Amino acid sequence: MPENQYFEISNRLKAYIKALGLTQQDVAARLGVTQVAVNKMLNGKPFGKNQALKWNIVFGINPNWLRTGEGEMFTGKPETTKEKPKSENETISYLIDANKGLQRTIDNQAEIIKRLQRIIDNYKAIESLNNKN
Repeated sequence: MPENQYFEISNRLKAYIKALGLTQQDVAARLGVTQVAVNKMLNGKPFGKNQALKWNIVFGINPNWLRTGEGEMFTGKPETTKEKPKSENETISYLIDANKGLQRTIDNQAEIIKRLQRIIDNYKAIESLNNKN
C-alpha cells in the first residue's frame, strides 16, 4: 500500500472518530491498545486488512470505506462478506488477541488506580502531619 494511502486512511479514521465523538483514549480502550498506538494510526502508521477488520468488529466501521474511501462509513454492524476470518482457528486466534488487549487495558487501569491510591495516602499523611503542627 502506498505511503500516502496510509495518510488517507488516517484522515478517514479521524473523520470516523469525530463523527462518533470519541477521544483517542476511548478508541484505545475499545480496541485494547494504548492511546499511543491509536495516535500512530491517526498519523499515517501502516494499516492493514486485519486492523481494518478489528475496527469493523469493534466499531461497525466499513473496512472497504476505511481502506479505499468507497461506500458508506458506517455499516451498522460488522461486515461479514469481506475480511472474514478464513478458519475457525483464525477466528479463535483473533479473539484471543482481542482478549489479551482488553486484559492489558484492565491491568493498566488497575495500575493507575493503585498509583492514585498511593497519591491519596501520601496526601492524607501530609495532611495529618500538618494538622499535628
